[in-house]
Amino acid sequence: MKRPMLGITLVIMLVIFSFGCIFCDRLNPPSFKERKVEFIGIIDSRVRSRDHKTTFVLKNVQHTKPRKWQVTCSDYKHSVIQSLKPGDVIEGKGQMSMARGKHNPGGFNYYVYLKSKHIDACLYLSPSSPVTKIGEWRSPYYSILAVREKMIDACNKAFEPKAAHFITGICFGELQGDTELREQFSDAGIAHVLAVSGLHTGYLCMLVLALCQRAQLEDRKTFSLLAAVLLVYNTLTGFSVSVVRASIMLLASSSGRLFKRHVDTLSALGLAASVILLIWPYCLFTASFQMSFGAVLSFVLFNQPLYFRAAKELHIDDQETLAGQSLSAAITSCTALVGTWPATMVHFHYVSVIGLVGNLVLVPLVGVLLIVSWAVLPFLWLLPNLYVILGFVPAVLSGIIFDLIEQINRLSFLNFSSGKFFDFIFPLSMMIVILVFYAAGYIDLNRKTNRVILSICVTFLCVWMIFPAVLPGKLKIIYLDVGQGDAALIETPNQHFYMIDGGGYEPAVPGQQTSAKRDPISESVLLPALYSEGIDHLDGVFISHNHADHAQGLEELINGKIPIGHIYVSTKYNGPLLAQKHTPITQLGENEHIESPDHVDFQVLWPDTWVDPLPDDEQNEHSMVIRCVFQDKKFLFTGDAGLATEGMLSGENVKADVLKIGHHGSDSATSSAFLKKVRPELAVISVGAYNRYGHPDQKILTRLKKQGISYLRTDQNGAIQVTTDGKTIKVRTYAQ
Repeated sequence: MKRPMLGITLVIMLVIFSFGCIFCDRLNPPSFKERKVEFIGIIDSRVRSRDHKTTFVLKNVQHTKPRKWQVTCSDYKHSVIQSLKPGDVIEGKGQMSMARGKHNPGGFNYYVYLKSKHIDACLYLSPSSPVTKIGEWRSPYYSILAVREKMIDACNKAFEPKAAHFITGICFGELQGDTELREQFSDAGIAHVLAVSGLHTGYLCMLVLALCQRAQLEDRKTFSLLAAVLLVYNTLTGFSVSVVRASIMLLASSSGRLFKRHVDTLSALGLAASVILLIWPYCLFTASFQMSFGAVLSFVLFNQPLYFRAAKELHIDDQETLAGQSLSAAITSCTALVGTWPATMVHFHYVSVIGLVGNLVLVPLVGVLLIVSWAVLPFLWLLPNLYVILGFVPAVLSGIIFDLIEQINRLSFLNFSSGKFFDFIFPLSMMIVILVFYAAGYIDLNRKTNRVILSICVTFLCVWMIFPAVLPGKLKIIYLDVGQGDAALIETPNQHFYMIDGGGYEPAVPGQQTSAKRDPISESVLLPALYSEGIDHLDGVFISHNHADHAQGLEELINGKIPIGHIYVSTKYNGPLLAQKHTPITQLGENEHIESPDHVDFQVLWPDTWVDPLPDDEQNEHSMVIRCVFQDKKFLFTGDAGLATEGMLSGENVKADVLKIGHHGSDSATSSAFLKKVRPELAVISVGAYNRYGHPDQKILTRLKKQGISYLRTDQNGAIQVTTDGKTIKVRTYAQ
């Protein structure tokens, strides 16, 4: 029987997904002035302490906005903070700010992430901030969270850290900050198994229904018990999108049996999407929502049609045979991958080919581990002394999964970056959707109308993908936001790629001590930016001088995932650069230059001679000063060069349209005389928010204003993209 509403439903859902994918990067926080606040609130999440930093969610009980804060405490020694747990009521004073939006190409939009959880603002507590526990808020919700905390603690005591993080990840959605584990699974194309998925919820539902059937409970009691169990399970897992989605769909299906009405899967999926977006509207823009609903929608639409067509071609008559089961598993893996591919490309900027293998091999094993872990965890909590016996099977299964992940990741070279969204990802995604619809039998090419429409669509999408390649090339420079450091990504008209400096570490929150461990800047900023721009190699990198806030990111890349053709330095290095042998290093001095194949010229203006290794306090004045020239437009990069170096540079050589301000806006650089030499239209200040140096200095900003020079700052404007055809310049900032 035909379903006349199917086409309309599909169009609506595809429009929703497309809207979420397209606009997820354009949402940035509104203007907000930071201020000190007094607060009274309830601890509404797990209190996480890692790398000298404690974080938790605080629910405001004063019935004023914001409703919830994401609280960060750095190097907090106060005993009150260390002993907090969900349900505790605290009061104190802190610094309130708005979460950062997307500040770099390919970057993470923390603002959208928090808004999807109804968290409206961030609250920073310094080590000296007064915090007092004034009571406890008792409710079933916090009692369930307390049980969750105890089981996570029991898991941490019973297993080695990697296995413990993995098990708490699949059981509670709590990876405990293990970025290395997430990266390993992401490379294998199965990062989704680290989150509590709808599949896990299905296992639980099957168990509950089996027990109810065995107890011969009537439908109404079965439905009530299932709803109660799912509510508890959602609380334990933090109401993740996939679990909420699966729970709503399961309850919709069960209610159909209760009221003797058939509820089809597509209708249940639409209901789940409507409920989730009604409660958490910002979820539409998150990877978890798009991937969860995309995978299920793809499965519902394509799994059975593709299986039956493939089985017919392969002459497989019985799905219960080994051949039938193998084909079914392969088709399921493919349909799930098709459904998640668009969101994966948008948010993670790569296509995982080996994810097909990972899904086939590891997803069933993770399912077994999940069941075993849930059977064992309550006993680990109640009988901790028996952890050696109780934890044996989960530990062995975790070890097997880790070994398989390592083997699968040997094929990670098959994965590839997905490229730019509008130039490549969107038209490619539409092509894949059309192809799969045809393969599943939804498009009948025997009808002339369908052939004409399909031909027009495919031709249009092909032109869309090819059109950017035939347009005249432009020079694009992106001054990345790497906090208190420098990094510029340069794309020449004919797709040659260079970097000038690569930053160091992400900036600390206010008051954070330097002892705190931070994520490598290559993982958090550089690689996402490169992948989102479709860059899988760098022709060359220039390191202005050997300070971590300029060189560290590039040193991380050299032994990482991006091949680098050449390294250019101004001073002799005796560290990681010389230790590696696969990338040639050239030392550059005044009057030397590097020219790209499409005639973008990198002119070295300083230092005036090759320099031997220098102590840190002498590095700045020997920074490599580079002028990038493309036709009539010039861009000047000064590293951390100071007033002495500026005085040595001749006026004609330093004339530029865009100036990267020296030393992050310190008053030790950018004199009035130097600005008159350069005469830039635009100045770019690469500076970290809350930096302890007070950069940029107000004197520098005043000088720029007096000379009528516009300026942009990476701490306020995010990454700054400058594009030129050699005649005119266009500027775009990522923090709108």
